[in-house]
Amino acid sequence: MNKAVPESADKLGFTTFQIIRLVFGIGLLCIILVIYFPYLFFTYSSNAVVSARIITLTTPIDGIVSKAPPMAGTELHQGDVIAEFINTTVDRSTVGQLQVEKTSLEERVASLIKEKESLLKMKAELEESKKNFLASREDRITYDIKRSKKHHEELLASVSENERLLTRKKELNKKGVLSVSNLDETFFLADRSIKAADQAKLEMERLIVELDYVKKGIFINQDGRSEVTYQDQRIDEIYIRITDIDSRINEYKARITALNERLRIEKDRLSGLEKSDIRAPEFSVVLRSHVLQGTHIDEKTKVVDIIDCSKVFIDMTIHEGYFEKIKMGERVTVKLRGGLKPIHGKVSSIRGGAVFAEPEKAIAGVVPIRRPHEMQVIIEIDKEDLYESASDFCHVGRSGEVSFDKIKT
Repeated sequence: MNKAVPESADKLGFTTFQIIRLVFGIGLLCIILVIYFPYLFFTYSSNAVVSARIITLTTPIDGIVSKAPPMAGTELHQGDVIAEFINTTVDRSTVGQLQVEKTSLEERVASLIKEKESLLKMKAELEESKKNFLASREDRITYDIKRSKKHHEELLASVSENERLLTRKKELNKKGVLSVSNLDETFFLADRSIKAADQAKLEMERLIVELDYVKKGIFINQDGRSEVTYQDQRIDEIYIRITDIDSRINEYKARITALNERLRIEKDRLSGLEKSDIRAPEFSVVLRSHVLQGTHIDEKTKVVDIIDCSKVFIDMTIHEGYFEKIKMGERVTVKLRGGLKPIHGKVSSIRGGAVFAEPEKAIAGVVPIRRPHEMQVIIEIDKEDLYESASDFCHVGRSGEVSFDKIKT
């Protein structure tokens, strides 16, 4: 057996078993150095968990679930409809009353508009009648003026003849041929003809004035009083009635406008009570659903829990001895277990271990184990390094280790 031992080993006094033990020890030391070599130069925390905020959404109305939330793990984007609800017991009597009142006012407006159209038609007929009456009146007065003018001319001719006769009889009276009584009779005849001519002239002037007023639309009675025509009186009455109708129409239309606004508000309110939904506030993933489709639920009932994937962070613990060495905003490297690519981030919060509260129910992820003399550090993850997807619940719940490159051990 001694012949199998190499000569060099034999010279050093090593046996084969001792050589194997030496090689095994050196290999084990190398493995330990490989594993713990980084810890000799950098500070590590292996107690780190990916966490995120849990948002609990509740139903805004009483009713029945018409669309249940999707299954756990479903990816949601901002504005996506998560669940829908209907309520068939909403009281719509107020809308009915407002609609009846609005319909009644609309019928009144339609009736007044119809009446106004009828009055406008009547007004147009009266204006046409007035136009025809004034035209005929103008023609008749024009004819009377011509006849009065002719009569005046005849009377003027009679005045001239009587004046010549009076002059001749005066000469005969001077000669003693004609008696005084005959002369007086001729004188009175000439005087009457002059007065008749003057009266005819006044009548002609009156007709001319009346014609001017008729052209202006003013009717003059035989006694000289001026007044409007019957058509003008009726037109004025119609105008007053139309003004009153317009005022009432404007009043009713203002009330209809107010009713339409009240109806809109009431319908919007009822629409929100009859049908509603809840939507994803952020990029998130469904964690758990609390309701089923077709079930009746009350207002503010929990519907679904979602994980807010827009603000995923690392919750880690490390020994309190590093409290003064870790700085806000400091860059760190995160290595998730089972992950191939490192993730980068920065320190956003530091809290001493003595103020650890009970685990928050609104935080998703396994709470890191709190050991004595440890403090909590929150790491804000660079979004470009962490692919947030629904398939892995935005990596929430995964554990790993965080290295602080600038803190030497």
